[in-house]
Amino acid sequence: MSSNHSTNYSTNATAINNTSPSFTGALAPEDIKLIATVFFSLVSSLGTVGNFLVILTLVRWVDMRTPCNLFIANISFTDLIVSLVMAPLRIIEQHTGGWIFGEVLCYVIAPLQDTLASASVLSHTAIALERYRAIVAPFKPRLNKRKVKISILFIWIGCYLGTSFPLLFFVKHELRNGVTTCLASQFPKEDRYIFSLYLVVFFILIPLVCQVCCYIMVIRVLRRKDAIQDHRESTSTTAEIQIQTSKQRVRTKKRLIRMLVVLMLIFQLCYLPRAFIMLIYEFARPLTTHEAFPYVNISTMLLFYVKHVINPLVLYCMSRDYRDGFIGLCMCRTLQDFSLQAVPESGKKSSNKTRL
Repeated sequence: MSSNHSTNYSTNATAINNTSPSFTGALAPEDIKLIATVFFSLVSSLGTVGNFLVILTLVRWVDMRTPCNLFIANISFTDLIVSLVMAPLRIIEQHTGGWIFGEVLCYVIAPLQDTLASASVLSHTAIALERYRAIVAPFKPRLNKRKVKISILFIWIGCYLGTSFPLLFFVKHELRNGVTTCLASQFPKEDRYIFSLYLVVFFILIPLVCQVCCYIMVIRVLRRKDAIQDHRESTSTTAEIQIQTSKQRVRTKKRLIRMLVVLMLIFQLCYLPRAFIMLIYEFARPLTTHEAFPYVNISTMLLFYVKHVINPLVLYCMSRDYRDGFIGLCMCRTLQDFSLQAVPESGKKSSNKTRL
């Protein structure tokens, strides 16, 4: 992160976490403070409720604890921490202008932001790899719940050691111009360049390429399976119910992949612009003096935080399992109640659910 910015508890290493850009435009400082307070309050409240519902749904209903859902829960957990901790800190920063939580929390929270971002990235990548294994290579060993939990543990350990731990040696809790700050201000310039490139390559580019390749291959396989089912339906004498069951299974997988791709695209659209701003600060600093840059800066900051609110909305709109789970939690009902309601007059259960 750039050291000339007003985010006193963010790191110098990555502009992704610098979410309080200096903004000298048409709006007065008091207007900026009001807008920031309202925005981060909405992020905190909506993100906390939405992501807590996602996690509580999986806690409440054991049948939904599939490998894919457990990784989704891990993403919701990172979003929940941002909503509960990081967003309120932004509000406090707007009104205090400095770090008021002491030296210990400085060393905990400043590096933690990079861990949260990278854990979300790797969780999305793990979901893509898991779907690739399940659809493209279904005969490979399955990923059970125990292996998923171990994978999530390694994601957190790896992200902390790979992104946050190096910053601990450079974070300083000190008094500057009468204001207490929490900055990685001692990060050597050359090392900062290397560290920024390292973050971009290993926690942005490689995961993004991996996710895109996995979903492209998954979509191709599903389309091929759909075409095979259509061909069998037109030529085979197999019982109609068996053919329809196979086709419904393919359609269900398609709905799931569609939802996961939407989640991935939303994450990347909210995440990549902030990463681009990081590169500008480190390698194209003259561009930050352009009159339009503060608007671009604050826009990418808004996108970065909006991401922590959107996932529960996507799950509610695109997954009947989560939708039933959310409603069931609010109305103290069970998923079996919804299953009974979904039984049509023919006596066969409806298969509109998007099983994860």
